[in-house]
Amino acid sequence: MESEDKQSSFFVKLLKQEDFKKFEFLIKKICIYSAPGIKAIFDHVKTLGKGGQAIVNLYKLKGTETDEKLFAIKSYKIQHPDMYK
Repeated sequence: MESEDKQSSFFVKLLKQEDFKKFEFLIKKICIYSAPGIKAIFDHVKTLGKGGQAIVNLYKLKGTETDEKLFAIKSYKIQHPDMYK
């Protein structure tokens, strides 16, 4: 018996901001996401490491000149379903 890879695609068009907020709320329950954007809060210092699934970067708080408080943040790479074909 041969297995078939089945893939579904869909497009969502939200006309109202209220609908977008509801959709965003539901998606956040089932998906991993990054919010607010890291670049809005932190300044990138350097990349600490990269792997097959994630990247670890070193950041400091935006607007600070000293390196007293540094943060290592792991960001998972987004993978497209076509990668598994």
